[in-house]
Amino acid sequence: MKPIIVKLLDKHKRDLILAATKRFRRESNTSGIAIEKISKNLFINEHLTIKLNLLLKNTKKVAKSACITKTADIINLINSIPGLFWKCSDCTNSYILLDSAGIQKIVKTKLNVALDSMKKDVDAAIIKINESETSNCRMKYSDVVKDKSQPVILIHHNNSNQSSSSTKAEILRNVDPVQENLQLTKVKHVKDGGILISCGSRADNEKLKVRLKEKMSAEYKVKEVGGVLQEIRLVGMTQKFSADDLKTYLIKCNSNVFSHQSNCNILKIFPTKKNDNIFQAIIQVDNSVYDHALAAGNLFVGYDSCSVYDALDVHRCFKCNEFNHYFQRCSKAISCPICGQDHDLENCESNSKNCSIQLN
Repeated sequence: MKPIIVKLLDKHKRDLILAATKRFRRESNTSGIAIEKISKNLFINEHLTIKLNLLLKNTKKVAKSACITKTADIINLINSIPGLFWKCSDCTNSYILLDSAGIQKIVKTKLNVALDSMKKDVDAAIIKINESETSNCRMKYSDVVKDKSQPVILIHHNNSNQSSSSTKAEILRNVDPVQENLQLTKVKHVKDGGILISCGSRADNEKLKVRLKEKMSAEYKVKEVGGVLQEIRLVGMTQKFSADDLKTYLIKCNSNVFSHQSNCNILKIFPTKKNDNIFQAIIQVDNSVYDHALAAGNLFVGYDSCSVYDALDVHRCFKCNEFNHYFQRCSKAISCPICGQDHDLENCESNSKNCSIQLN
């Protein structure tokens, strides 16, 4: 006796089911049929069919359940398979006529899940490819100077037509980072066949620069490129320090912002406008110190907690309300900062704002 597995393959499923039912009755003298209710194109694999046949052949114990008569092992096995159920031939006529709309809904749901999974895989692959392309792209000099780390070493061949790969291979032949005990943090290709190299410390940077100049200066240009230095204004010192003393205090009292390798140039120390006994300083720092100092909001100079501001000065004329000059030297007509008309701010009666400011 062999169980009949019905494949719901096309619109003629009804005829297939009825034919299979008749065949099952003839071969097994038992009323029943196994139906797989998942989609139109699913099937039972060969291993499962063989397993069903062996169970049916080797099992003599018969279990009766409701309107069916079949071996208990077969029933349990069929019922344990998701989407597979057992019905007798009398029940089959009314139950097996599956709703085509229901099947379509199941197939559509499974298809949407598969498409969503595929879309996620494709999106992840695109992101990975873009990241790879970005990491391998050539840097511009503007990208170099925008770098917030310490200065880097830039190497170019005298012949600008040489590729960056050839330059890098030549550097490795002349200066082995392992033998020189150099800790590299960045190696990038730049335009005109150049290579950008950054080390983990200023000492390693200097060592690399010296070695490159010793062995490659005949055919290559070697130079140190630093990031753009920015200016901060430090306000609140109760005494006027010398530039060297102020730098020492800043580095030793603010280890969360400064290090001994940080760029810190004291440009100017002078009293504030409101109080001659309170001093301020204009300090030139690298991008890393600039970001950390502004984020902290204050720095300690001895026991003085001093406020930190961006030292960018914007000159604005209060006569014409344009920029880059003061009203003492303004030759333009008066302009209201609210409505843009030719009258003073105190005489403005406008209820709406109209900006007419232009940059010089």
